[in-house]
Amino acid sequence: MNKEIKQKAFEYYCKGLNSKEIAKLLDVSFRTVQNWSSADKWKQTLTPTPLIEKAQAMHKRGFSYSYIAKQLNVSNSTIYNWLKRAKKKPF
Repeated sequence: MNKEIKQKAFEYYCKGLNSKEIAKLLDVSFRTVQNWSSADKWKQTLTPTPLIEKAQAMHKRGFSYSYIAKQLNVSNSTIYNWLKRAKKKPF
């Protein structure tokens, strides 16, 4: 595939469009966009590391997942996943 199309797809993803919308705009298959997203880890790329570190620090100070999520403007499950990964390996 053309690198320019793939880059444009990532730019659309950064703007908040989902895979179906991106596929339609770029005239590629939905599955192609999903494969690009998965292979290049678009979701992880957009997750700022400092938030993860803030979540870890707040958790160590005894704050609840829901409080941390509210303060960092992310979901409870995101906080859970970040802290679960942190137990397995350091960031």
